[in-house]
Amino acid sequence: MNRVGRQLASSVENYNKAVGSLERNVLPGARKFVELGAHAKKDIEKLETLEAVPRTMIEGNDS
Repeated sequence: MNRVGRQLASSVENYNKAVGSLERNVLPGARKFVELGAHAKKDIEKLETLEAVPRTMIEGNDS
């Protein structure tokens, strides 16, 4: 279970890094297209980072 928790935390961290990279590197360029008159079929959705932290197991608590 601890391994699954670590992997879950790692997945959340990697997702948040990907969102940050997209916001820094891709979205500014996409917004410039709109400023230049290009019209998208859909608006660019706001991406939100995840802040959930997996719960850790407490040893010796069998109740």
